[in-house]
Amino acid sequence: MWSAFGICDVICGNGTISRTRQCNNPKPLNGGEDCQGPSQNSAECLLNRCPSKANLKVV
Repeated sequence: MWSAFGICDVICGNGTISRTRQCNNPKPLNGGEDCQGPSQNSAECLLNRCPSKANLKVV
């Protein structure tokens, strides 16, 4: 079963979100094998555009 995606790894712009998978629903029986394929998955996330340096103010 895949977990929910985590939070984006950036505060603005393009980043990555990821999730993991565990073979526990149902659990493998009688020495069965774990799930086939990767146990991690990622996707692109796009948050608000980052402010340009020209718009930044020192406070």
